[in-house]
Amino acid sequence: MKPIGEGPEIPDRVSPAVLRAWRNQLQNLRRAHDEVARKLHGAQRLVTRLTSDRAQWQSELAQVQQQIPVAQQAVERTKNQVAAMSARLTDHRTAHDAATARLLGTDRASSRVATSHPLLLLPVRLETRFMTKSGGAGTELLVRIYPDDIHVDTHEPELTVDEERWGQQYWQRIRAVPKGQSSGEVKRQAWQQLAERFGSPRAAWIARALESSQSKPPERRPSTWTRAPHARVLPDRWVALCYQADRPVATAWGRAIPDPLTVGPSPQEMDPFPNDEPLPIDEGMR
Repeated sequence: MKPIGEGPEIPDRVSPAVLRAWRNQLQNLRRAHDEVARKLHGAQRLVTRLTSDRAQWQSELAQVQQQIPVAQQAVERTKNQVAAMSARLTDHRTAHDAATARLLGTDRASSRVATSHPLLLLPVRLETRFMTKSGGAGTELLVRIYPDDIHVDTHEPELTVDEERWGQQYWQRIRAVPKGQSSGEVKRQAWQQLAERFGSPRAAWIARALESSQSKPPERRPSTWTRAPHARVLPDRWVALCYQADRPVATAWGRAIPDPLTVGPSPQEMDPFPNDEPLPIDEGMR
């Protein structure tokens, strides 16, 4: 610093305009100083907080690093358990296939069904579809079994008023054969008329129900259809066996099939299905 005496002389009188300019400049410098000081204080607080967070994160990281070896050991143990269970699963599948073969009486040597056991195979309709699993983790094969007509029971033993009337006419014609006509021809014509109206299976039941040898008259029902059709002669459950290169690779069991299994709507539910949607099949059929 230079002594005052070495600097320029200070004027004895300064104009008010210059003083006002100096005052304004001094105020601006003070405000700038205060703003810089405020920002510096905020930066110091931020540095303090980040330093504290870093210390906490370093502590948590140290704890995680200590847990990594334990987790790696657990993963190895789980892998060993999965390998052991996979081997046991293969053994169970082999035993299951052998038991299924014994149950069906299959000759393992010739891959044919043994003739020492009665076996009835009825047709079914299969529908299959590949679907993406939830989450997109691979695909799965869906199989659904629909009973064939031979499984479905729509028989109702009770007779309608119309069935009883036509059945009585059938027996009346047979019992009162006009003179000059063959009894066989009268029976044929009567049966043909009854069968054409109700179909051969139902006509046979109507004639049998109204036969005079029956101990009691048939019961009545209000309409031609009073209950939902159901299926019988079905297994307890379905099983799907998947083979690859003559080796079983997967086995899937369906749910238990109820007996009887409803395969159609009841009259109370028969509100015409929109868009020709298929009837729902019980969970045991898929």
